[in-house]
Amino acid sequence: MNLRIARVVLVYAVFASGWILFSDSLVSVWLSDPDSIAAASTLKGWVFVAVTSLLLWALLHRQMPGGMSAPSARRGAGVRALVLPFVLFALGVVALAYGSAVFTLRERNTQEFRRLEAIADLKSGQLSQWLDERRADARAVAGNSGLSALHEKWRRDHDEEARAGVLAALDSVRSASTTVVWRWWTARGSNC
Repeated sequence: MNLRIARVVLVYAVFASGWILFSDSLVSVWLSDPDSIAAASTLKGWVFVAVTSLLLWALLHRQMPGGMSAPSARRGAGVRALVLPFVLFALGVVALAYGSAVFTLRERNTQEFRRLEAIADLKSGQLSQWLDERRADARAVAGNSGLSALHEKWRRDHDEEARAGVLAALDSVRSASTTVVWRWWTARGSNC
């Protein structure tokens, strides 16, 4: 095995391993939002391709002897012939990375939309239940003939005792509703 090739491969392996190990750690330390992490991961992948391409070019250029003989010149022409396929391959990698990043972001957006929709449905159901309970309270108050009689006496005779009875009855309905809401809120808080 050619020692020059082994050196190039070793430098590349050390650099690539270090990049993967440390860049993921830095991204997770600096960012917490999943969309930002996905964008940063895509960007660091593109930078990785660019930096390793330059590193390989520099290492290979450094390994080439200074003067080129006829066979070396032919090898140089062969290397130049590989530039277009290499550039096309690099563009393909970048396009594939971009496409996967776009797909991942769309998938996350879809999942987030579904999650928010489920929360909205849950909250809508809770509000509907609360409104139904308040309507039941209103029907109970409206259907209470004793309360109606007290209210009529208070309105007609300005009787303070009747007024106090009406307010006490309404306060008991309000207290019961507040207790139900408090129990719901407490149960909700303990489940979070």
